[in-house]
Amino acid sequence: MNSKNITIVSPGAGENAQSQAYDITIQPGHTGKQVVEQLKLGSDYSLTKGDGKPLDMSADLFSLVENGEKLFASTPATVGQLAA
Repeated sequence: MNSKNITIVSPGAGENAQSQAYDITIQPGHTGKQVVEQLKLGSDYSLTKGDGKPLDMSADLFSLVENGEKLFASTPATVGQLAA
């Protein structure tokens, strides 16, 4: 198989806060960075498998996912308040 179909889910924002799902096809050598650029999500986004651990955005995504897998795109979160 020279391609895999995956779904990228990005959390919603704004008034309706609806998540967006993008079905894409990747080939060997495709990186997470290329995926978020292709979807125009922004360079601060990372991809996870839902466990909260970001995938290596410069690694070959093809070898990290299964055909039909769902990944989640999110920006880094800060927990708590920073001291002034």
